[in-house]
Amino acid sequence: MRSYYERAPVKTAKELLDEFGEGLIGRRVRTLPLGAWPGGSARIVKVRPDPEAPEIVFEVRGTGQKVQNAIAAGDLEDEVMGVFDYEEVELLA
Repeated sequence: MRSYYERAPVKTAKELLDEFGEGLIGRRVRTLPLGAWPGGSARIVKVRPDPEAPEIVFEVRGTGQKVQNAIAAGDLEDEVMGVFDYEEVELLA
């Protein structure tokens, strides 16, 4: 078991999907900034959201203050973001 201060290893979104599959739904991850997405804490809401775009491995809903601030500032339209297979994420809980 990890100590409170020990961080989970960073993996690509595809590695997490391969390891946990549908079990990722509802789990929290820390994402990196990409484009208008500010990064931070997010909850996985859907895996393999679009069969026409297999490179998007899951969708997350931002749960952190960074996302809420970006929406309030008009920099981000929605709190849901697709995560590409190559993006690095950290599984939080």
